[in-house]
Amino acid sequence: MKLGRPVQGVRRPLAAAVAAVLLLALASVVTTSAWAEDAAQTTAVDSRPNIIFILTDDMRLDDLRFMPATRKLVGGRGVTFTRARSNNPLCCPARATILTGKLSHNNRVFGNKPSEAGGFQVFKQYNDVGDTLPVWLQRQGYRTGFFGKYLNEFQVDRDHDQPGWTEFAVPTNPTIYRYDVNRFWINGQTVARSGYRERFQRGLLLDMIDRWGTADRPAPYFVWYNSLAPHNRYDPATRKWPPPLPERKYAGTVRNAAFTPRPSVYEDVRDKPRWVRYRASTRAKGFHYAEARGRAMALKSVDDTVRLAVEKVRAQGELGNTVFIFSSDNGIMLGEHELNAKAVGYEESTRIPLLVAGPGFARKVTVTKDVSLVDVVPTILRAAAEPADTTAQHGLDGAALQDLAGRSGYLSARPTLIEGEAHMLKLPGGRRYPVDGIGRAYSGVVWRDAVYVTYRTGEREFYRLDKDPWQLTNIYDRDRPASSLQQRMARWLAENRNCRGDACRASVPR
Repeated sequence: MKLGRPVQGVRRPLAAAVAAVLLLALASVVTTSAWAEDAAQTTAVDSRPNIIFILTDDMRLDDLRFMPATRKLVGGRGVTFTRARSNNPLCCPARATILTGKLSHNNRVFGNKPSEAGGFQVFKQYNDVGDTLPVWLQRQGYRTGFFGKYLNEFQVDRDHDQPGWTEFAVPTNPTIYRYDVNRFWINGQTVARSGYRERFQRGLLLDMIDRWGTADRPAPYFVWYNSLAPHNRYDPATRKWPPPLPERKYAGTVRNAAFTPRPSVYEDVRDKPRWVRYRASTRAKGFHYAEARGRAMALKSVDDTVRLAVEKVRAQGELGNTVFIFSSDNGIMLGEHELNAKAVGYEESTRIPLLVAGPGFARKVTVTKDVSLVDVVPTILRAAAEPADTTAQHGLDGAALQDLAGRSGYLSARPTLIEGEAHMLKLPGGRRYPVDGIGRAYSGVVWRDAVYVTYRTGEREFYRLDKDPWQLTNIYDRDRPASSLQQRMARWLAENRNCRGDACRASVPR
């Protein structure tokens, strides 16, 4: 096999068995990294935990019911966070937050492409690619691997040099959203294999665990695994986005009867902002059954990936010393409020699964505090035994989930900031939805059972989820007293919309 040119900033050790690599459909570039040379000088075994982070694409919280192995092997062994959210519920902004540990208004990535104040080039413009999560972990002696979709608009022929990754495997641009085509750029070489995408990527993950997870490992590892599921696929022939394609063995295993549309489907949206009313008037109403079925079936293959990864780690005797984190970049609307979209501030879009198990986390615990994707980076760094001042050192906006899971009163009054840009928010006549100077169209705050959202149009929404879980009735009232929950949350948002660091963890005023 002809190897591609060496890759600066992306290094991997020699694979132990080329035959095993080929069997798992993996091609690689062989280089030697600095950490391996240092490790060769000592026989000490690094006891810090391995960290496996599995992220789905567009998975709603209620989709978790189709993943029994994940619920049992991660949630059942550790902590289930029931009130987790994506701070900016869209692909590229969510991943930018995970790379930087910063909210969108601090990393400046609000959308998926430059015209939407987002995409990889915007990320690179406002952030140092040499000062991100994988770089920090490599400085701590971790081997690092990435598998799957990276940031939107990332082009391997232009952007391949990503510091911090020992192994780096991403789909080439035309195949990012193809379930049936595997054309990947892996450490400097383009590799094409037939078969179902999840099975192909799973092979890369399991091969890496085989090679890196030995009991006498010279260094621990961190891997970020991005599944395509349950994102809609792209059909190049029609240039449309049909529902996700399930693996053959799972085709037809989920029926319409598995879904009960929420009361917010076929809702009267006259109380909603103008953009919601406009979208509702231009689109077919109803629950998107075909999309929901495809999503559920595609996630069954991801459930297999989680199960096989856990079994592989257990067989190596490393299960007790491995942190598993399972989550999604964002949720999506499937007809609620007459919307079929993500990147909006409603529950179906912002609520995501978040399960964590391993050293530092209790077993079989449910946490109902408000948490979000911005907390994932401090959690990973805490697990990797970074110094105590990690949050301040890297300018992180979140908090380590180990603290939230272990201390009953810790940050119980901290809300979750949500924010986003305007490409999903359309107005009649093709009018551009207003944004601020950094591309933000809306911002909001979620705390316990209340949601407050403000738009650049001046419109507001306020919901009490304990009384109205489906957000059917917007009860915002500008004349509420200053002591009311709505106004207290409004004050928090006014003071912390542009927060940094500790300010993002401020409590709601009394």
